[in-house]
Amino acid sequence: SRLLYDPHKGSLKAAFPGNIWFQTRLINGIRFVAIDNNYYYIVKEQMRLFKEVAEQGEPIVLIMHNPLYSEDLYRQVMEGKAKDAPPYLFGCPEELLRILPEKRYIQQKPNALTLEFLDYCNHLPNLKAVVAGHLHAFYVSRLDSGVPQYVC
Repeated sequence: SRLLYDPHKGSLKAAFPGNIWFQTRLINGIRFVAIDNNYYYIVKEQMRLFKEVAEQGEPIVLIMHNPLYSEDLYRQVMEGKAKDAPPYLFGCPEELLRILPEKRYIQQKPNALTLEFLDYCNHLPNLKAVVAGHLHAFYVSRLDSGVPQYVC
């Protein structure tokens, strides 16, 4: 595991007493789910909690730091960039990352759980939108399933 910090211990936990890796709120019938994917992956507990929430059936708006890979967003992000520039997308297919410098390839290479999560999102009928950041630019795209994704 590439776990770089434990959100349940130390000064981080003291400053932010809730679960900083997974939060959910039901607001006016819409389930907002925030998942920390800052290191381009999620952990089993996040997947378990997300599936548990998704099975409740409310419409979901997913909020993540790194945008989810889609062919549409990848094309937009890479337009005008150098061929070996990183896309900085969660779940980007490994074959698109092989041209990156080794450090970026290792950083962004998806593990099996990351790919499972992305596939789950692309087949989740109650997922209505994804809101993400990280790219320091504004993009409007769609997941491969057609769900809108807004990158702010």
